[in-house]
Amino acid sequence: MKLDLGVLRQSKYAGTEKYFISMHNADSAMRVYRILAKYYLEMKEENFKKIIEGTLDVSEDERNYSPPGDFLQVNKANISIRFLIELQAKSFFLEVQNFFDYMAQVVASFFCNNLQTHVIDFQTIAKKKEEIHTQDVRELVEYISNSDVFGYVRDYGNTVKHNKGIGVKVYTNTEAIKMHAKIQGFSKRVKGNDYHTYPECDLEQKMEEVHSFANGMFGKLYELLKTEVEGLIVE
Repeated sequence: MKLDLGVLRQSKYAGTEKYFISMHNADSAMRVYRILAKYYLEMKEENFKKIIEGTLDVSEDERNYSPPGDFLQVNKANISIRFLIELQAKSFFLEVQNFFDYMAQVVASFFCNNLQTHVIDFQTIAKKKEEIHTQDVRELVEYISNSDVFGYVRDYGNTVKHNKGIGVKVYTNTEAIKMHAKIQGFSKRVKGNDYHTYPECDLEQKMEEVHSFANGMFGKLYELLKTEVEGLIVE
């Protein structure tokens, strides 16, 4: 399904196209971060294989790293490949949070009467779901806000925002010489002594799960938008 921006600009919702464009850009960014995370992981794996084969020397700076082969030299500076993978993970999950916030602005623009879209994020609209005048949209917002995937993204973002890093570890299967990355487990205090706790998980699998969920939820919103503006959604 595609959005007809021409129809949108001629409707009473003219000006809201910026939210759809922002969602498209966020989705594109998520794809790039996933590709780069996989690319850097494969680079680290290839370096490790070359070290075992004796075709790549381990620099003095890297002798304490395990597994070796972690440094990428750029303009004579050594950059940790594991750090680059971690950077893609952080950027990905923060972009997912942006994606849902843009979705909230779409909901506020099309299905609410009294909410100012420029100050709306997804958590806010979930708290004010009684302002949504369409039952199906209200149920969709509630479903997303109560989902495990959105809870993970929300708590990841809030944890990082408060300067608490969530690292990425790289593990090696020495028999198959295969590497995989895992996001460290973390806990987010909700209130008092109550915490949301998330165990360590596979990075690529979590990225795929979250990205698929985000796109699936917006696909459902697209279906609901069909009834608001005739011809807005093109099959």
